Amino acid sequence: MIIQLITQHPESIFEIVKRTPVWVWGLFAALLALGLSQLRDQQPSLRRVTLVPIGMMGFGLYGLWSAFGSSPQIAAVMLIWLAATLLVSGGMLFLPIRSEARFEAATAHFWVPGSAVPLVLILGIFMTKYLAGVELGMNPSVARDASFALPIGLLYGAFNGLFAARALRLIRLARLAAPHRAGARPIAQGA
Repeated sequence: MIIQLITQHPESIFEIVKRTPVWVWGLFAALLALGLSQLRDQQPSLRRVTLVPIGMMGFGLYGLWSAFGSSPQIAAVMLIWLAATLLVSGGMLFLPIRSEARFEAATAHFWVPGSAVPLVLILGIFMTKYLAGVELGMNPSVARDASFALPIGLLYGAFNGLFAARALRLIRLARLAAPHRAGARPIAQGA
């Protein structure tokens, strides 16, 4: 419905933006800043590497619950989210880590080259939440429509799976550098 509205009446974009609560733009600015910060080389701690995907998963689950929590579709939506998250993260987990990424056990920090991927994922999750919210605001009954609800769950799951895979691959890199392992190198680099 929103796609049809925008393509047939492009002037409606201004009305949609005008009716968007101010706090949404504050959240957008914060998420945009977080994503843009990922364009620079980073030296995150193991804690930060795990907190960002957990936060994005929380945002994704909040998006699903706020959109479909009172819908009979909620169980199916959550199941498809979980399946997509596990399939994408599991599939990506075994891809090689960028050769530039490394973990230094002495400082317990990574060195990760800048990337636009986190920015794209963050914006994807935000836009999914925003567009689903607009659609539901214009037509609340669509929450009961599986052809709307399930693809939203799939999108959130795919985005969250990619975030989780990135973190899990870096954690795997850190485990390679763990000093308690016999023969482990103090610095592990991606393959």
